Amino acid sequence: MKRLKSELNCLSNVERARPLPSKEELEKVLEYDPATGILKWKARDREYFASDGSWKRWNARYVGTEALGSLAIQGHKQGHLFGGFVKSHRVIWKLVTGEEPDVVDHANGIKTDNSWENLSSGSDAKNMRNKKEYSSNKSGVTGVYWNKDMKKWHAQIRFEGNRLHLGFFANIEDAKLARQEAQANFDFHANHGRKD
Repeated sequence: MKRLKSELNCLSNVERARPLPSKEELEKVLEYDPATGILKWKARDREYFASDGSWKRWNARYVGTEALGSLAIQGHKQGHLFGGFVKSHRVIWKLVTGEEPDVVDHANGIKTDNSWENLSSGSDAKNMRNKKEYSSNKSGVTGVYWNKDMKKWHAQIRFEGNRLHLGFFANIEDAKLARQEAQANFDFHANHGRKD
């Protein structure tokens, strides 16, 4: 399982590092609705196809249908474009801004919601400040763990690669409060630690 996760992370980094086609090239083949977040295929020119038959069949079948809408293992929408797999939210960012994104964050945490108001450019560190609660969390509060040796609740937070100790607490409410204050101080998103 650890190996699979490691391979998926490597694939994610490779995908992120591979440059996307130019904004102009994307505009030739894709149409984006910022309200719904859906990409649709435009009619393609003959130059993209090896034969007249494949060109006509492709346009008859795909024009106006959702593009890059398959679900990736990580939960994002993706699809095949110009010889490789790309994530829809990255394509949308470049299509709208013309900029190659490092990381595109989904503000509400829903990876399939590619509406423009839900997308923002950032970094891995910023993206980590808008993560849902890990399924392995047993306390029900992100960053709060029971310490068996101390017999107290341990609050901590990770910021810019560093794990910061926030304290040991006799009750979980005090530990939760310490964690919430730290999240506010480090500009974590309001959705951080959400359950779904």
